[in-house]
Amino acid sequence: RCGEDEEYTVHLDKKYLLFKLTGSDQNRGCSVRSPSFGSYFAIVPETWKRDIELSGLPPVSRQPVWIKGYQGHFFNLEKDDDRKIAFRDDNNELITIQSEKARFEITGNLLNDYSEYLGPLFGAGQIMINSLNSQGWSDVGTVVIGEEGTGRGRWRTHYNPDQNKLDQELPSDVMSRKGGWYFVRFYDESDNLIESLDFRFVSGLRDIKMLQSSIIPSEEGHGLVHVEFSHDSNIDIQPKGDIEGFEILRDVNRTTLTIPPRCIFDETSWIIGSETGPQVEVNVLVERV
Repeated sequence: RCGEDEEYTVHLDKKYLLFKLTGSDQNRGCSVRSPSFGSYFAIVPETWKRDIELSGLPPVSRQPVWIKGYQGHFFNLEKDDDRKIAFRDDNNELITIQSEKARFEITGNLLNDYSEYLGPLFGAGQIMINSLNSQGWSDVGTVVIGEEGTGRGRWRTHYNPDQNKLDQELPSDVMSRKGGWYFVRFYDESDNLIESLDFRFVSGLRDIKMLQSSIIPSEEGHGLVHVEFSHDSNIDIQPKGDIEGFEILRDVNRTTLTIPPRCIFDETSWIIGSETGPQVEVNVLVERV
């Protein structure tokens, strides 16, 4: 019930709902039939208990939901991980939401970035959507690509893929945007969601290099770390939020960050993009023992 006078009915064709979570705060998601890898939110009867042995400990405690008699559980599934989304019902019967291997991946000039929930970051060059198995695109009717984030009016497009090609280029109307953070959703001929992926790209960003002598400290302790961004002349790099204590050396085609040996700077966030194009969040992780 939303307010005093609004009530919604949810019809379930099975006893649970499963959502793949997206966004930097993992506060949005799209309904999926089965999990592959990533973060998920399962809405199940409140009498079901998480099977810790198969699913592992929850990243977040279970949550109340808007459906009476149900509650929500969070799961993080890694690639090549044996963990499952599994429960015990009120009769102690095992219920497993079967995982499917990822069917598609996005490839290109993959850059050094530490962003757990934003998808991979690609730089200058061609970006491809590749099929990972022999089934290919045979049952894919529509691909929807759109800007991630909150708010109305965000850009999106859709197209019908060539079902006979295993590897397909990202559409030109996406690449012409020169950058941004996007979702890619694959639907079958009946408009059922098959899979959902996230990715980011900055077409004017060529490389990110971490210049660090060692992750192990010397007798004097850790030293300075330099992070070098190679980019086109119209690319701007700014810290996300108020970050002090950095030296930022800017050249026409290169920006170099000097990161002090302080643990509060082990992970920092930066906003990168052209002056007139979309801005992309990039996270830098300095690994130190």
